[in-house]
Amino acid sequence: MICSTCDRILYKWDFSSTQKKKKKIRRCLWCIYTNSEYQQLSSIETNKLLFKWLKNQKAIIGPVFLDTKYGYRGLFCNKTIIKKSTLIEIPLSCMINNFTLPDEIPVILEDQTRIALFILKESKNKQSYWYDYINTLPKDLSHHPLFWGPKYFSQCVTGLIPDMIQARMSILKDEYIRIKKLSLDIDMNFIDFVWAKTIVVSRVFSSVINGKKTASIVPLIDMCNHSINPTTSWNFDNSKNTFQLHTTKPLLKNSEITDSYGLKCNSRFFVSYGFVLEENTENTTIIQIKPDLIGDCQANILKKFLLGKTYCYDEGFCNYTYLVQNKLEKEKYKDGYYRFQIRKLENLEQHYIDGSKYTINQCTRSMFSFLRIMVATESELVYIYEQLKEKLPIDKNNIYRIIPMIIDLKPVSISNELNVLKYLYRLTTSMLDDYSYNDFINEEMKSKSVYTRYSKKHTISVLRIGEMKILFWLRDLCNNVISIWDEYENVHKVHRLLNKQPNTSNYINLYWYCLCK
Repeated sequence: MICSTCDRILYKWDFSSTQKKKKKIRRCLWCIYTNSEYQQLSSIETNKLLFKWLKNQKAIIGPVFLDTKYGYRGLFCNKTIIKKSTLIEIPLSCMINNFTLPDEIPVILEDQTRIALFILKESKNKQSYWYDYINTLPKDLSHHPLFWGPKYFSQCVTGLIPDMIQARMSILKDEYIRIKKLSLDIDMNFIDFVWAKTIVVSRVFSSVINGKKTASIVPLIDMCNHSINPTTSWNFDNSKNTFQLHTTKPLLKNSEITDSYGLKCNSRFFVSYGFVLEENTENTTIIQIKPDLIGDCQANILKKFLLGKTYCYDEGFCNYTYLVQNKLEKEKYKDGYYRFQIRKLENLEQHYIDGSKYTINQCTRSMFSFLRIMVATESELVYIYEQLKEKLPIDKNNIYRIIPMIIDLKPVSISNELNVLKYLYRLTTSMLDDYSYNDFINEEMKSKSVYTRYSKKHTISVLRIGEMKILFWLRDLCNNVISIWDEYENVHKVHRLLNKQPNTSNYINLYWYCLCK
């Protein structure tokens, strides 16, 4: 359905039952909502009321002010501030979390949902203690992808973004239906709920308060925008019962006060916060692989056993498995495709989670391990089987425990590794078939000089560039190794020529080096 006011193609649930019956002029719930009496005060007036309310509650606010000088609202300082200064202290009584939420919001719901419902309830009450804060929250979230409608995401290179949007909306719809069954005294429709959840997800802080990890909304401090080089850090001081914002570097007068939302792929920034970074080394994309294991020969039986039944290797936040489990995305899954969320091999640092080694490139490395098994000959499969068996004993009750996601399988042989690279080269070339390198350069040029910054076209362009960069990187990596091997047929020569090049060095030192021993 199309909204006649915002001209967006939307879902049926974005319209009231009355609007659905209209044949021509329909207004979506969001347009009705954002043009309501709820947003009568100007932003300057609401900002003044927020500062006044906080100071009345004994919050300590340094030389800061809110402004929209760069086209978005941000927090700025109105004089030079030295490093390690405490800019703002917000008392617990002004924060929205489990310590301040009323008992009428059921504790069976997750923290962020409870906060969202509370904000919705209090937003309708102009006498609310929280009203001066809630009235500063953005009413129009048309910049956020959850309110775009499905037509814009067809321009993405792979299915990563559309899948994430579909999963997020479906999860919210399920949650909304469950909440409605609780018969709470909260007047809301689905669009209201999506708005409130989006507000909370995009500004919630997680901190330890009185020994308990707690999700909190912190007025004013939640208006710090993201930066890869943030100027502040924050913490909850249990001795003072205040949430504090400190400077981590000197700030000049009128400079923006920023926070870090963490190292995230643009898909996460986009779906959670509604923005993207033009340069982001954490970007990921999706590669889908369908093993050709037709027939019941011994090699195929062993490959099926080793590859296992984990069809989705992702970083956990894209919720693709939710789509599969709820039969919302079954075509590729049923056709036997394995789905990998990959990124450039730039950060090889390993961490320990629950006693197991973990690397940020786990899914990318799993893809290489997967392909080594997929293209292996029968003799190579026996070697792989023994190698995996030594590292992780087989559980007879669950034979699918031996999967590449658990074990990082090193190169098996030169011929096997070359076959892996040739397969990836063909796959990435076919995925980039519609995108030449000139198209890629043109896309970059448009995103920087043609498209209006922060517009939908600009955002989609940045997302496309991020995905294409990873696919071009992988294609060029494969091509470089294969070309040098074809010329010299010497593993040491390949290593010497590529181990110091920025786009190939990590692969060479992580994997190809094993073939030089």
